[in-house]
Amino acid sequence: MNPYSSRFLQLAAASPGPILDCGAGGRTMPGVVGIDIVAHPNHTAIADALALPFPDATFDLVLSQAVIEHVTDPQRYADEIVRVLRPGGHVYVEGAFLQPVHQAPAHFFNVTAFGLAHVFRALDVLEQGTVGDFAEMVAWICREAGVPVPALEVPAMSDLQRWNTASGVTLLGRKP
Repeated sequence: MNPYSSRFLQLAAASPGPILDCGAGGRTMPGVVGIDIVAHPNHTAIADALALPFPDATFDLVLSQAVIEHVTDPQRYADEIVRVLRPGGHVYVEGAFLQPVHQAPAHFFNVTAFGLAHVFRALDVLEQGTVGDFAEMVAWICREAGVPVPALEVPAMSDLQRWNTASGVTLLGRKP
């Protein structure tokens, strides 16, 4: 289970609610509706994120953390999230960029920051960022390959270098 990111916690604290964690993966927080396609005692409901069981414009904030790479239709997923979001509401998304395959066979896509902005193009993009760094990615890939993880001394990187070698990408968007 991935813990809630600090950015999401900031957004949740400022949100009037209701809040949806779309793909909660066992996470729970008071006042947050947690759904996942897999049953878990912490989830509010079992639901397919490609057909969310909520009326239009239900939520003020939607979190999608490490989910988009696990859905078979990223555009439909994004459209469903936007559908259940209230006008003026926010979406915070984190998706795999350079991550190795995980949760096989249900890892279908990795996404660039440009791809994430494209599938959520119905939103006004307020922020884009990254999670994880180059050393983390090398270590993860080495573990997946079954080779020793080297001790890396990564020099200072430019913003572009960090952007191009991140584990994941993020997007904060607002529904007009």
